[in-house]
Amino acid sequence: MNHKLIPCHPCLRKTLIGLILTLALTMAHASEQTLVSSSANQQLKLTLLTPRPFGYHAGDIIAHRIHIQHPFGADLDTTQIPGPGPLSDWLDIVRVNVQDLSSTEKQLLIAYQVAKSVKTSEWLEIPSFRINLQSGSNDDTASVPAWKFAYSTVIPTSTRDSEIVAQPPQPLESLSTQPTLRKLLIYAIGAALSVMYFLWRQGHLQLWTRQNRPFQNALKALKQLPAHPQTTSELEQTYRIVHQAFNDTARQTILESQLDYFFNTYPRFKPLQTDTRQFFQQSRTVFYESGSFMQNGSQQNPLPGLNQLCKRFERLEKQR
Repeated sequence: MNHKLIPCHPCLRKTLIGLILTLALTMAHASEQTLVSSSANQQLKLTLLTPRPFGYHAGDIIAHRIHIQHPFGADLDTTQIPGPGPLSDWLDIVRVNVQDLSSTEKQLLIAYQVAKSVKTSEWLEIPSFRINLQSGSNDDTASVPAWKFAYSTVIPTSTRDSEIVAQPPQPLESLSTQPTLRKLLIYAIGAALSVMYFLWRQGHLQLWTRQNRPFQNALKALKQLPAHPQTTSELEQTYRIVHQAFNDTARQTILESQLDYFFNTYPRFKPLQTDTRQFFQQSRTVFYESGSFMQNGSQQNPLPGLNQLCKRFERLEKQR
């Protein structure tokens, strides 16, 4: 079988290949042609289904389907069907397959590959062959019709033979998937980290242990303070510890005006909304009216109430 001839000029080759692909796509939807053949005694009926009869070039595959109808119980003699291999110096059979459709119907699929060096467009012919049927003493035979098609050159007719370089068969190029896999891995890691950061910012991802929760830390810090604050500094430190627990939970400073945002972001703490708002009101009094608070609240220690509030928050922290 002859090698395909390809012009040496790379730009011309790319242009021609593009034209071939465009023509192939345009003609791909052309309707099938049907040729019918029958045996002399009508036992065997062949229907040849072929693609378009034009627009073929070197290396193209032409697929034929032969629908075979035969009497019940008859066997197809496949020895007479041409098998894979060269039929001529320009035509090869690349695939043959016989399918049983029913007890009286079969389908023969034959794929031809054409590769002929021509200088101008030509009409070529796929030769006829016979199909034999074995049915006891009533053997029968029918011919698959020959089929003509238009075949064109991919080399311009103005190109001289001396300008044509015969290219040997090119091996398949192995493409490494490693760069693509590395990129996909990087993208996947980046997406996962972004999702984890978003969940962490929203408080839905616990990145600390049970011994490292904001309100649990606040409880530990409150236990290290005097049992009863005696000075303004000690009193402010008590409230500052609880405020820090709110800030650490939200990862931002939480003011009294932001409590709605806090409870919407962390809905598990909503049962403590009333107590929390009371705490922030007391805190405002402590930091802005500490003198009057110490005077009015000297007989009431706020530390037990703050401890109780932190314990209730700490219980809800464990439910994350």
